[in-house]
Amino acid sequence: MLVNEYVEVKAMSTKQIANLINLVEKERKQAEETKREQLVDEAKRMLKAWGAVNSYSSRCGYKNISSMFSALYPRCDKIVIENEIEFVEVSLLSLKNSNDKKKQEQYKVAELYYKGFDVVDYGCDWSERLTACDIATELSISRRTVFNRLNELHSFIVSNISNFNII
Repeated sequence: MLVNEYVEVKAMSTKQIANLINLVEKERKQAEETKREQLVDEAKRMLKAWGAVNSYSSRCGYKNISSMFSALYPRCDKIVIENEIEFVEVSLLSLKNSNDKKKQEQYKVAELYYKGFDVVDYGCDWSERLTACDIATELSISRRTVFNRLNELHSFIVSNISNFNII
């Protein structure tokens, strides 16, 4: 509920004014939290699209980008999806090439979680996406650390989205 009415403050007591200010402040914080959740959801969607395109292209051997996009996203505008994928790749590349071990680990977790790994043997595809437990075992870290790295990654993508004004 947003405060949409003008209120005559002269007729209100100090306590009523304080309550009104608290209500407006709560609504502002709630609106900010909703916006942040929307940005995080958008970052997750973009990371999932990046993982789907990368795993699908390597699994199926697509060389023609437009045929891959038409197979994966039949109803979407190809340019928008390409720009999002390129944005995510640039963002993740900055994590991969970072000197900070924590950021490099974020990249590894993102790659395993969203892209999975590809194994093709004698024409059979054994590719799969890993769960948080599998990633924790693979990287010898705790499951909580995996979730922390994913949350930090989502925040990193959101901050980059904010910097580039993509949304």
